[in-house]
Amino acid sequence: MKRAFLILLGCWILANPESLLAQPSSRSLTQDAMTECHDGRVDRDRASRIGHFEKGQVLGEQAVALDDRSADAHFALFCNLGELSRIDGELSITSVAGFRRITKELDRTLELAPDHLDALSAKGTFLLRLPSLLGGNREKGERLLQYVLLKSPQSVNARLSLAKSYCADG
Repeated sequence: MKRAFLILLGCWILANPESLLAQPSSRSLTQDAMTECHDGRVDRDRASRIGHFEKGQVLGEQAVALDDRSADAHFALFCNLGELSRIDGELSITSVAGFRRITKELDRTLELAPDHLDALSAKGTFLLRLPSLLGGNREKGERLLQYVLLKSPQSVNARLSLAKSYCADG
């Protein structure tokens, strides 16, 4: 009886080798990366915030490595990279140095999922905040944010960014 069990167990292991490796999926890594990004945003301690964003970056990179065609994985990586670059303010040296990588992840997200509302909101906000020399375009940014609000009226970030843009007009 014991021998039959061991034979069945061996057959099952041969048929399901991934169960022994227990690698997390791109989806679970993406969810964990987004959780880290969220937790870093609400944390008040600078060191803790950095820890959340760095962990989220690693998780996002792993998710992208497992599935480069996952828009959500690229967005999770963008989220953590972006927040990490803003840790000391919008215009720190580290934020300028990482700008290309951040925009690459955002653009890849939109390439894979053109209607990714969180990415569209982030892109619209980028276009509003960036000087034209770095690709900023206020009209296009406002249009993207209006589209996001049309599709998702409860989108707080899009609403706030658009309101700030309108207030800047006077």
